[in-house]
Amino acid sequence: MRATHRAASLAALVLAGCGSGDAPASGAATICDSCLVLDPVVVLEDETGERLSPSMRLAEWRGGFLASGVGEGSAQFAVFGPSGDFQRMLGEPGEGPGQFFPIKNFAVDPGTLGLVVLDRKLTRVDSAFVTQARVVEGDYAQAFRIVRTREGYVVNSFGGPSPLIFLDDSLQVMARIGSRAGQPDSNQFVLAAAADGGVWAARAAYAYEIRRHDGTGAQVGTLEPVREWFQRWSQDDNRAGADFRRVPLKPRITGLQELPDGRLAVLIVTADANFAPLPDADGEGPAFSPEEFDKYADTVVEVIDSATGALLASMRRDELYGGITPEGLIWRLEYVDDTARAHLYRLVMR
Repeated sequence: MRATHRAASLAALVLAGCGSGDAPASGAATICDSCLVLDPVVVLEDETGERLSPSMRLAEWRGGFLASGVGEGSAQFAVFGPSGDFQRMLGEPGEGPGQFFPIKNFAVDPGTLGLVVLDRKLTRVDSAFVTQARVVEGDYAQAFRIVRTREGYVVNSFGGPSPLIFLDDSLQVMARIGSRAGQPDSNQFVLAAAADGGVWAARAAYAYEIRRHDGTGAQVGTLEPVREWFQRWSQDDNRAGADFRRVPLKPRITGLQELPDGRLAVLIVTADANFAPLPDADGEGPAFSPEEFDKYADTVVEVIDSATGALLASMRRDELYGGITPEGLIWRLEYVDDTARAHLYRLVMR
């Protein structure tokens, strides 16, 4: 993979919703840091550097793993075996059967192992990867997250009037949750299915609350954890942080997962504890490469009580972690020369 493509993907991963301000304190690491362990599960390896991407979505599929938004036109899936070996590519760019626009996300039906793919539309694909139907109605052009729930699916469409769209198994709309006036960026949500139905939804850039909705879309609860990364942003904060290599990142939620026993794991990207602005590259702008990410970004993993919002455990890492799979695996991407490796870990709380 070319370094420029890699850098652009990494920039896209962090740019949205970044703001200005001081780097948050690293005090979270003092709260039961030793309680959390990232237990290695598997490493997905790609010698070409084209089948894994910082902006990809990962999920378990047919005994192995599926990475979306990779390959030609970011419109393909890469299939990896249970031991992390690459097996084949699925899909191609286009509008016909088995073809996609750049893939932004997908969800797996655990019963059929079929997929619902989110590109500019919703596309249902069966387990043999034969396109069954495309849903063109609705505001999916600017949607970028989808999660499978017990009742159906929930889509986050941050560009339209309904950022949360609740669908049944047949992809028919059951409910639309309206936007917050004057705060379009606050319509970006990180989603996680709830074990007993419905969904958890945390605003990525305005993360001062985590909401719980039932399967019909009704809001049934709100958590307001008191942490430094649950701070209100203003629109000025958001716009001022475009040059995120010169000013510290404001905290941004990038992953959410329900754990056993009424706990929630929250993945946060924040400013490096030792942040310093990066120098200009030949006078043409800030220097930027994947290897320089650790100079300005850290990852915080925190576990909170889903009933009270109380903090149970926390840890901070220098590396940038890409997200959490629907099955609860946290992944991190690294490049060694032209080889890309996705390290998958299971979060264990002792």
